[in-house]
Amino acid sequence: LMVGLEGGWFVGNYWKLSLGGGVTFTNNPGYSGVPGTVDESLSLEENLGDIPNYRAVADAYTFGYNAVLGLDRYYNVKGVKNLMLYAGARVGYAYAVNEQYREMEWLTKSSAETFNLRAALTAGVDYFVLPNMYVGISVDPITYTYGYVAYKPQAGMGNLAADNHNVSFLAAPTIRLGFKF
Repeated sequence: LMVGLEGGWFVGNYWKLSLGGGVTFTNNPGYSGVPGTVDESLSLEENLGDIPNYRAVADAYTFGYNAVLGLDRYYNVKGVKNLMLYAGARVGYAYAVNEQYREMEWLTKSSAETFNLRAALTAGVDYFVLPNMYVGISVDPITYTYGYVAYKPQAGMGNLAADNHNVSFLAAPTIRLGFKF
């Protein structure tokens, strides 16, 4: 589940320019390893029922953001007063960084950075339940995304990097609640 914020401005009677995005931050505190009661000198059968050793979990945090710019053309639906269909295009950018401090294992931190560039066609419908409030659904019939990720396993080592190209169909189904000002 993702929650975002989008604002739009009608630049004509039926054309809407929109800007949206979101931010995320996650902090995962680590903990030290916990020794179990397993006696390494005994066989597996003799250790049955003992508590296993638990490895340390690294401190980690993740920060990311995304931004989307779009242009939509709205169409009135004859016979249904409060219903409007729209079709448009979106371009977007996303960035994220993840770092882990692995004190117990390597006394260093590892980090990964990624970014995505996205272009999509979009289609949707908005229904005004009140004069200034609507509910809507939308989907991107076709989407192209270019992604790049660089991972640095530990200090002093070079980056491991890769890029990818994705084409998606019927991507990003969205349920919206909106207000008109």
